[in-house]
Amino acid sequence: MSRLVPPADSQVFRDDRPSAPGAAALWPVVALAACYLVLLTALTWLMLGPPESFRGFARDTATAEAPRRVALYADALHASAAPLSERTYLWGVRATLVGLFLLHGAAVWRASRSPAIGRGERRLWYGLPVGAMTVALAYPPTSADLFYYAMAGHLAADRGVNPYLVTPATFPTDPLVPLNYWTGITSPYGPLWTTISRGVVLLVGDDPLRVSLAFKALAAVAAIGLAVIVARVTSDLWPGEGLTAYVLVGWHPILIVESAGTGHHDALIMLPAMVGLGLLGRERTRSAVLALALSALMKPVTVPLLALAALARLRERRWSGAIRGWAGDLLAVSLLVVVVSVPYWAGGAMLRSLLAEPGRLVSNPFYGLLANLIGTLWGPGARGRVALDAGPISKIVVAVVVVMLAGWSASRLWRTRPRGWALVRTEATGWAAVTIVLALVPSSAHPWYAIWTLGPVALVTRSRGRALAAYLLLIGLFALLYHTDVAGG
Repeated sequence: MSRLVPPADSQVFRDDRPSAPGAAALWPVVALAACYLVLLTALTWLMLGPPESFRGFARDTATAEAPRRVALYADALHASAAPLSERTYLWGVRATLVGLFLLHGAAVWRASRSPAIGRGERRLWYGLPVGAMTVALAYPPTSADLFYYAMAGHLAADRGVNPYLVTPATFPTDPLVPLNYWTGITSPYGPLWTTISRGVVLLVGDDPLRVSLAFKALAAVAAIGLAVIVARVTSDLWPGEGLTAYVLVGWHPILIVESAGTGHHDALIMLPAMVGLGLLGRERTRSAVLALALSALMKPVTVPLLALAALARLRERRWSGAIRGWAGDLLAVSLLVVVVSVPYWAGGAMLRSLLAEPGRLVSNPFYGLLANLIGTLWGPGARGRVALDAGPISKIVVAVVVVMLAGWSASRLWRTRPRGWALVRTEATGWAAVTIVLALVPSSAHPWYAIWTLGPVALVTRSRGRALAAYLLLIGLFALLYHTDVAGG
């Protein structure tokens, strides 16, 4: 993975700040990087060995199969239970998470205010995510999602069945089933992701440890690639800001823990999306739309971003030009969808599998806080109504807000007719608003959804300012509440 680190004099980010001749300003970055790696290592150690009496965290390690996922990595690394009391352990996890978020904020602040950057400092800024991702590969996959990816690929690659028609529970003796939570559902992921999962399983087999490490490594590489792409687009949009954008995205604890740690594929989903945004700046609308379609074929969550990219055709001076462009886009995307979906096509059953929301109670911790407040004021019955009604209501709110934002973006594009990087500035604002709504408003939201927001927010805020600070505080609080809610507590 060291090849992913740009050389010290790299122009990948087009950072036009001068190079510092010495190492006078190096020690603060060394301290930030060292403290970051120490805290991440401590968090990994804590998650590998909770005290034997600890009940687990409500959304990560409290389900029946979750201890097996932790034990898979603890046994491989010969980790033992932490010699801590439950209370000390809990606050240790909370403290390390808070420390990582604070260090990330300090790193973004430092990177944005360095008037000159030496070669050694550049290497530290660029290299920390690689080192952190390497450490996080030892972090146990507390979420079951990674093993569902593997199981869907395994069903297609080795079992010869369609994961959009057959559930993992059909094969109860399979070695991946005991590590899965969603054994009774067909795949909710796009056909391109199923093909990627199939390829991973074909490459490394179905051994739980080996296949989980493969998915985690893939997520880590995608995360670093996402940081690089965001930095490049930012440097084209705001010259001199590429390095700061790289730090904002690449050093973010959610990106590192939820990619290399838990193996979520959200960075890989956003990678072609951000490539598409960069292509819009180069007036390559068709290529941009196809890049967004690749993203949506992994997970449909980026369909709204695809729609916003297609609205770039409104910059055409005449409706006839926009309509011809949309017709060509539609044909190209349709051909791509057909090619990718053919191996798994099962008519309406495949579409229902993609659109179905697995049955779950409220996972968004902000809704949990609201439910607790309502329960305190009006009793347990009222609290239960929040759990039942939050899902449908939040879906309606998300749909309405996304449509309103799309209309607002269309209006701006039609009025201003921006081109080139001015178009990207307009698009990025809409993308940031849409991804924040998609990531934080649904009752079933999870911390790794924040990865969708990192790139657009970096572009809009130029990785600085009070709006960015408020955003980082919000998603940090979200992750802290989500990951450290004690089961039954």
